[in-house]
Amino acid sequence: NNDASECFQMITELHQYLPSLPLLIAVSSCKSLTYDAIKLGFFDYWLHPLDEFEIRKTIFRLRKQVQKETIPTTLCLKTYRDYHYLDTTEILYLKADNNTTDFIMKDGRIVSAFKTLKTFERQLPDNFIRIHQSYILNIKYVSRINYGKSTCTIRNIERNLPFSKSYKQSIDSLKRLLSKNAINGAM
Repeated sequence: NNDASECFQMITELHQYLPSLPLLIAVSSCKSLTYDAIKLGFFDYWLHPLDEFEIRKTIFRLRKQVQKETIPTTLCLKTYRDYHYLDTTEILYLKADNNTTDFIMKDGRIVSAFKTLKTFERQLPDNFIRIHQSYILNIKYVSRINYGKSTCTIRNIERNLPFSKSYKQSIDSLKRLLSKNAINGAM
């Protein structure tokens, strides 16, 4: 137990000095320190004797996490000799305007591109969904879905975007996804 407390102390100090920790897996003969390991950010906790199935599960979880992290988060908008790079995590939503698309950014900027909304619909990561003929939104910024008014409220700007009946299936999927990890406080 003294060895474990020294190890945990070292991990606490690493948190102070490193921008990100390496992947940590605890190996122990008992479960008593599991909670402490999880609180310190360990990726997994293996028990002695080591079980090949548990090790394989850890490897699969790690592969899944690495795949998520390698999804590109930069979108390049090209116009003639101009290259504009947008961080997709900073895009609140996209709005169609005839044959151009406006990107509404988290910091309030509006960046225009001379391509249709449909072009970007195929290029954006999975957290972007089409909700209307004129709108694609980043689901990470949705704070409210109002079926009565057929609108989605965007966090940071408190703007309501309309959704149309033809995209209601996308809205229903979004509602299930957002509700899955939410605390249900029915009114």
